[in-house]
Amino acid sequence: MNSSMQAAAPTSLGADAPLISVIIPTYNAEAHLDQALASVREQTYPHLQILCVNDGSTDGSLAILRRHGEADGRITIVDKPNGGYGSACNAGLDEAQGEWISIVEPDDYLDPAMYERMLTFATGLHGRTAEGPGAAAAEGPDIIKTPYWRLVDADTPEEAQRPCHYAGQVKPARQPFAITEASILLRYHPSIWSALYRHAFLEDHAIRFPEAPGSAWTDNPFLARTLLQGEIAYLDEPFYYYREGTGEEDAAYLRAHPEVPLERWGEMMDAADELRIQDADVLCQLYRRGLNYLERLAGAGALTGPAFDEAEKAMFARFSPAALDASALLSPAQKERFASLTGNPIPALRAAEHRRAAFQDALCKARSTGLARSAKRMLRR
Repeated sequence: MNSSMQAAAPTSLGADAPLISVIIPTYNAEAHLDQALASVREQTYPHLQILCVNDGSTDGSLAILRRHGEADGRITIVDKPNGGYGSACNAGLDEAQGEWISIVEPDDYLDPAMYERMLTFATGLHGRTAEGPGAAAAEGPDIIKTPYWRLVDADTPEEAQRPCHYAGQVKPARQPFAITEASILLRYHPSIWSALYRHAFLEDHAIRFPEAPGSAWTDNPFLARTLLQGEIAYLDEPFYYYREGTGEEDAAYLRAHPEVPLERWGEMMDAADELRIQDADVLCQLYRRGLNYLERLAGAGALTGPAFDEAEKAMFARFSPAALDASALLSPAQKERFASLTGNPIPALRAAEHRRAAFQDALCKARSTGLARSAKRMLRR
């Protein structure tokens, strides 16, 4: 893409269309930053405030940001000492003036029609209502959510573009809707960047990012606090291109920071507790996420033996026996393990329901990964 190209006028939204504040938290991202910035600048929807937050980069990222800033007056550069991903996103929120907030990671890129298509879709939903937490706002949804493209083995000869796991699987009965109608959005990668958030919604609910060094998985609590209390509009079209990390990179991070996944999961559960979430499937999606983090830590050799047992027991202490009893999302083995470690009665196992849910989950992942690639990964194990 030509980074100097000016965005075309929108084709379906007028000149009074709302401003979108695009936050790009940047730390040592020079390899892909040009592509990310160009993809934002070339959006067919031009009403953008582009907030590039340089989080203490030590490479050439700041120079790249300044070059784009000189060419495009919509760009504001916030240059700050390194504070981590959450700190950078919060610095962008401090400067945001738009009605909508978007977050773009500096090693990813966007389809040119992303913002225009999302806003056009949401405009058609004004006046509809959803059941669940929070009464419907007259101006429409709080969150506009989409699937995304996974760039697997990115920047290698084996790079493949695959749909995310929940693409094609979110089918609410109405739009906008509460998370109780599509709890699958809590199951997989947080993907907070394949969405737009109403700025007033974030402010009204005091939704910010936790601040910790590095990336620190701070997108997890943000995901929970937005989806658990917002009204969601879902457009099943992917526009965001996400470069996935490798399994080796993920494992190395977990070995270096084994406490991070469990801390972030605890913050997600804090949000559910504060919001008094009672829906069994929503809670069990969060429980599944926590157990998945434990499995990943064990698989990376980051949490083993008595330390693993203690972490598992502490996690189970936050599970609701009533939610486990009502939902088939956790396996019979997981439910039995819960009972043995907590002293609670064994919840209803719902084995047949769980097998159906597990089979559907496996199909989603196979479709997303591709059968040939799935088989190849299995052979590597």
